[in-house]
Amino acid sequence: MARIEGPWDSVFFGWRVVAVAFVFAVFAWGVAFYGPSVFLHALHQARGWPVSLISAAITAHFLVGAVLVAYLDDAHRRLGIVATTRAGVMALAAGTVSWSLAEAPWQLFAAAVLALAVALQTSAEVLVLLGKRR
Repeated sequence: MARIEGPWDSVFFGWRVVAVAFVFAVFAWGVAFYGPSVFLHALHQARGWPVSLISAAITAHFLVGAVLVAYLDDAHRRLGIVATTRAGVMALAAGTVSWSLAEAPWQLFAAAVLALAVALQTSAEVLVLLGKRR
């Protein structure tokens, strides 16, 4: 198969890695770290749930992420960085969609835990990947 050449061929590979890491970080951190404040207002307005209930789900969101970081190295060794990153991105998307589809409070907690746990894992994987490329 013929290789298609383009203007990106003259760009240093490291800059491509930086660009991908930046885009990845914007989505992972934007959804996982800054999204809950948007979800708080939207869920309170749409479902009428108490702010304290939604805030408890957001707290669970961050606590599970903090615990997950301790096991990130094990996941990298067992599954590999690429496989865990792909799984993480898919689970982050599923968790984010689940925020909006939650009809009961327990579903809100499940969505909150899924969205952050994976986003935190995948954003840490980008940092590991950048460190190994040096």
